[in-house]
Amino acid sequence: MKIIFLDIDGVLNSADFFKKKHEETGLTQGGARVESIDPDALRLLERILEETDARIVVSSSWRIGRETVEIKKILRLAGFRHWDKIIDRTPSAGSLSEQRGEEIGMWLDEYNEDVETFIILDDDSDMGALLDHLVKTNWEYGLSEYEVKIAIERLNHTNE
Repeated sequence: MKIIFLDIDGVLNSADFFKKKHEETGLTQGGARVESIDPDALRLLERILEETDARIVVSSSWRIGRETVEIKKILRLAGFRHWDKIIDRTPSAGSLSEQRGEEIGMWLDEYNEDVETFIILDDDSDMGALLDHLVKTNWEYGLSEYEVKIAIERLNHTNE
């Protein structure tokens, strides 16, 4: 199975997105809510899924205090067509200051035999030993065509 460890803030939304939303609707940044998801970024994520047949494990702070089903619902209501490909969320290492890579590592320790390959879509670099799997986005712009291409290549093991 191919896995995408998905962060949300800085991947499925961005400073640019919040600036435009604020100008249009007065929405401010923050909060795990439907309005905080950029539909353009969702389309890009859907393209990765369609071209790789990957599954998603949510590693975002949005998972804290929410079950996987709640995260699926938020993304589905935001227009995400492949919400059924969200299979889990990473465990919490107990502190928000912990490296996200440790939490991803905890999940991999439990399900490693089922994982063929994986990437981490995130705008932060706190991945420790898993840094080589990071496809880093930029908080200013979120997920872009550039990261989509890299993600697809890595998940499909292609070198163009």
